[in-house]
Amino acid sequence: MCTATKGQNKCGKRQLRGQTRNALVSNLEKESTLFYRAKKASELMGSDDDLEPPHLYSASVCRTAKYEAGKKRFRKVDPLDAISDLKRSRNGQEIVRDIGRDPVKVLFWSPHQIRVYNKLRKQSALCIDASGGRIMEYRHIDGKKSQHIFLHIAVLHSAFGQFVVSSMLTEKQDMVSITTWLLRWIQTGAQYPKEVVCDSSRALLSICCLAFATFDTVEAYADACMSNNMPRTYIRIDVAHYMKNWADFFKTEKKLVKRFISELVSSFCRQVQKTPEELLRRC
Repeated sequence: MCTATKGQNKCGKRQLRGQTRNALVSNLEKESTLFYRAKKASELMGSDDDLEPPHLYSASVCRTAKYEAGKKRFRKVDPLDAISDLKRSRNGQEIVRDIGRDPVKVLFWSPHQIRVYNKLRKQSALCIDASGGRIMEYRHIDGKKSQHIFLHIAVLHSAFGQFVVSSMLTEKQDMVSITTWLLRWIQTGAQYPKEVVCDSSRALLSICCLAFATFDTVEAYADACMSNNMPRTYIRIDVAHYMKNWADFFKTEKKLVKRFISELVSSFCRQVQKTPEELLRRC
């Protein structure tokens, strides 16, 4: 039996092959990689042993084996080809709304999501945000990778919880692409929201004004609100981004001043009345 000695590199990890690989993949279909490794470590290692045995495979090896086994069951290796097949299927034709390959674009939401949204929209806020770190780049036919693919989601925030009502994967981050996504969503039966919450980026604010309130610019929307000509959709910035703007504005001030202003703005946003003494105590 090979015994590893700490710091001497006498043993390396064993390769995962054959029946051992198949057995590991079978276990990973029922539980996560971290849970599997923790369970195996408790079985293989003694209570005083702090060294990993060579036949306890690393997390990256386990995940790779699980992915490669699942990849063999793919109907199409190319993800956009698979989504295209889903769009033409009986179950997916009312979920996948639009597909683009160059640049990458996928619009998807279900009739059930629209029904839930239409039922709860009057007493709920629609939150719109995007993330660029969740999706791997797509490899085109010529072998070149796409740009970062962003996931845009519209989430209904209600007393019953949070519910995703519309989604888009897109390689292009411009006003035309995002506005088209929201207008296509409205076109398929979603009613105009009563309230929309987004971050403080001028592009996203302009998109919400154009798609939901029929104003070309943020200034036109603000002028309409000032003249008591209230738009059909109320658009506001979420508290976290609003406070971040104030923090950036006072970033050169002393730490105590910044914390005092942050507490003051937070209390104002949450409509909580606090005395100056209470604000100072929190600083």
